Parts: sequence; structure tokens; C-alpha cells
Amino acid sequence: MREIDCNSILNKGRLEIKGSCSEIATAIAKIDKLVSVRIPLQISYTYAIIILLWAFSLVVFLVAYSGSMEKFGNDLFSMFFQRNTFDLKAFGIAAAFSISIYLCFRIFFLEKKLAAGKKIGLALASIRLFGCDMAKGALLQLSLDLSAHNKKEKLTHKNKQGPWTISHYYDPWLRMNGKMTDGTRFNFLVAERFQSRYRPHKRKSIRERSTTITTVKFLPKPGTNCQLNRIRNKAGSLVGLPTWATLKTLEISNTSLKLTASTIEKWSFGAKPVKGSVDFLELIALAMLSLYEILNLANQKRNA
Repeated sequence: MREIDCNSILNKGRLEIKGSCSEIATAIAKIDKLVSVRIPLQISYTYAIIILLWAFSLVVFLVAYSGSMEKFGNDLFSMFFQRNTFDLKAFGIAAAFSISIYLCFRIFFLEKKLAAGKKIGLALASIRLFGCDMAKGALLQLSLDLSAHNKKEKLTHKNKQGPWTISHYYDPWLRMNGKMTDGTRFNFLVAERFQSRYRPHKRKSIRERSTTITTVKFLPKPGTNCQLNRIRNKAGSLVGLPTWATLKTLEISNTSLKLTASTIEKWSFGAKPVKGSVDFLELIALAMLSLYEILNLANQKRNA
């Protein structure tokens, strides 16, 4: 598997990679560490530098110019436009101000990278979850889109509702496919549907709603002769999802099983979910378990 440049991935906002499950997990873990540890530290250091620059500028301004904007303005004008004198005090204040403005833009771009941390973390957790049922060295293909949900190419349509203009976005940001130890192939998707409501000529007129969707698809090993069609009527009773999730579709054929579920709740993941949010990894795990239950029932019918 090719070596990846973490900063380049974050700047481009997209990662397409194929390799063993462990190799991809290691690569994503590097990006996750950069986003969850290093970037927050860089933001903190940058804020500290900005505060020091502003403190320096204020002290010089009060001591050298006694707080007089007129004196400071005259020295600055004389230095930059008349060019007959060089005033170190005015230059120092101007340089500190300019550097602080640059650092504010740097924080803006760092925080854009930080916003991708939630996606990266769930991708890593999902790889580890599916990896538990994959053979050592089994190939995994992953596509991860870290760009903003409201990019122009993700806009599906617009419509009017009363005074509101509603923009609809669809962002399929995580895709994975691979093969389990029993030969069953899987396709996995996480996507977001966003509605951005805008009401002109009103303060605080932008409202957003989002729905997170996950799809898990199993394709049994060819030749296993699973009797999936025979248990179609019973399959729905084997689906067990969290109370905060909604089953959208359950599609069954003799060659595949596909479950799609969604939630409108704010989510996180891991052993310690963020307070006030649900554990999205639980939804993925229960969707997988539900499909396994259906496959097991189909195999029992085959052997009966």
C-alpha cells in the first residue's frame, strides 16, 4: 500500500485507498492523531502567539505614543509613504498586527481540518469493527470524503416553502467494501442528508437539519445456496436497531442482503460518547448483527 501524506489528505479533503485492513487502519490512525492531538495543539499555540503580539503592540503603543492614534498614524504615514524616516516603534506595531491577522487566517484553516475529525474517527472505528470479521491480510477498499457538506457538487436540488428557500445536500462521505472470513462480501456506506433553510431579509435566517444514513450490504459467498427468499417474511423481525434509529429499507434477494437505517440525533462514537449524543457505532454494529441473524436463519432453512 502506498505511503500517505496526512496533511495532503486533509488539504485535498479526500482519501481513496486499498490495502489490508491493518494497513489502512494504521494509515487512518495517523490522520486521526494529527487531527485529534496535533492540530488542537497548533491552534492553542497560535492563539497564544496572537495574544502575545497584541499585548506587545498595546504596550508599545501606550509607552511610545501615550495612547495617541494621531502620533502613531503620522509616524506610520511618514515611514511607508514619505519614506524619509524609519520608525522602529511604528514598524513593530504594524508588523505585529499584520502577523496576527495572518495567524487568524491560519486558525481558520486549521479549524476546517479539525472539523473533519469526526469523520476520520468514525472511519477508523468502522475499519476496526469490520476488521474483527476479516481474515488477516484481507483486502479492504476505502473512500473517505472530508470536504464540507455544502459544497456545490453535493447540492441535489432547491425548493421554496413559504418564505423559505431550502437547499438539499447529499454527502456520501464514507464507503468501504471487503470480504469476511466466511467468504461473504460487504459494502458499507455512511452519508448525510442536509437541509439548509434560508429566509432573506431576516436575522438568523439560516437553519440546518441533518439526517445521518448508514447502509450495510452483505453478498453471501457464491455457491452457498442461501435460501434468503424463503425467509423474507420473517427477516424483519430479526432486525434490532437502537431506539433512536429508524429502519429505512431492508432489501432481500437470493444473492444479497441490504439494510439502510438513519437517525436525526446528534452522534459521536466510542466508549465515551459526547454528552447529549448517541453512539453511531452501536447502530453500525447492530445493523451488521441483524444481517448475520438473517443469514444464519437462511442457512438453517437450507440445511433443513
